[in-house]
Amino acid sequence: MIPSHHLEADLGDSLAVLASTPLAELLLQHGILRRLAADHLRRRLRDSVVFSAEEEPLVIARLCQGTSVIPPTSLAPGWLEQLPPLVQGPVRDRWDQIRLQKWMEEAYRDQLEPYFLERRDELEQVVYGMIRLRNQGAAEELYLRLLDDQADFGDLARSHSLGEERFTRGLVGPMQISQPHPTIRSVLQNLAVGDLHPPFRVDNWILLVRMEHRQPARLNDATLLQLSQELLQRDLDAVLDAQLEALYPGLLEAFPPRPVPVADPGTAVTGRLPLSSEAAPLPQPAAAHPPAASAAPAEPVPQADGDPAAEVVLPASPVPSPSPGPTGSPSGSRPAAGGDHPDGAAPQPTLAALDAQAERSAPAPPGTPAEPSPDSPPSQATVSEPALSAATHQAPSPPVAAPAVPDAPAVPDAPAGS
Repeated sequence: MIPSHHLEADLGDSLAVLASTPLAELLLQHGILRRLAADHLRRRLRDSVVFSAEEEPLVIARLCQGTSVIPPTSLAPGWLEQLPPLVQGPVRDRWDQIRLQKWMEEAYRDQLEPYFLERRDELEQVVYGMIRLRNQGAAEELYLRLLDDQADFGDLARSHSLGEERFTRGLVGPMQISQPHPTIRSVLQNLAVGDLHPPFRVDNWILLVRMEHRQPARLNDATLLQLSQELLQRDLDAVLDAQLEALYPGLLEAFPPRPVPVADPGTAVTGRLPLSSEAAPLPQPAAAHPPAASAAPAEPVPQADGDPAAEVVLPASPVPSPSPGPTGSPSGSRPAAGGDHPDGAAPQPTLAALDAQAERSAPAPPGTPAEPSPDSPPSQATVSEPALSAATHQAPSPPVAAPAVPDAPAVPDAPAGS
């Protein structure tokens, strides 16, 4: 499997380099600027071509050759848009080729013949036989067999050659003599038809070559078109070399590089492609319910005036405290009085009393109905009897004793013997 885990980071680095490179420099490095300029020059050349009234029927016939469309009556502006959309593309390509060819014929009419004589040797067509081997000794043995035994070259090529020419009995061509490898071309130039060259090395191969056919170059239509294209390309290269060198500084100023944003750590330079596979922490969703209000601080229950250290701290009630009565104490509660105890002061609570008070003030298990308070209105939350007793009395009572009633007579202690 092709590893691709680094592709995101590599693309981020490449895009950062491309973004920081001026557009003109980027197009020049990749050859796009030169091709674009050449296309514009060719378009200008094509647009400058005008056909005469005598040439238009021949041009229209060439444009519509091999198609089933109805030929246009003339080459007036807008004739191409009148054709069906499916054939407009191929016909436009032919139209561009015909116009450029006419421009080349008119521009290079006087240069074609001298240029042909200059390149006539390179335009010669040849057909030759070739056997490719790896071993020098085997090549020399086949060479001697071809010279002495008059063996058939095609049979030896089909049975011994290691190249694709064994499928054609060693024949290669026809082709221009300038197309083969330079070493093979230098050998072919000195061979007459039927001559066999001794084995020679080309790269890692040992070759046997025999000339089969030579066809001198002729100035026909195909050769004229080839030479015209070569001359056009030569002139285009000269213009592009001079113009692009002069226009390049202005293009750099007209299209400066775009500023690259500063990337965060762990991301690509472009700031869009993260370089690390670790995802950024997602924001935590908001709580479904608002947080409960903090519990009210515990308040000390006032005791008798004589002993401030005897105050007992009780937890705050989970429900709103009753509104204070006229005397300043909670409604429904009895104010502390020194007459409740013989010494006029509240007794010190014992450990057992505190435990019993905690059990009574503990919340009831889920599902247990709370007893409503007779003093609470129906719309308010009810308070359990232990919580109400703790809020309305000054000091906790023993675990088994009921709250003291002021008007009830005191209960005497049981005799010791009972």
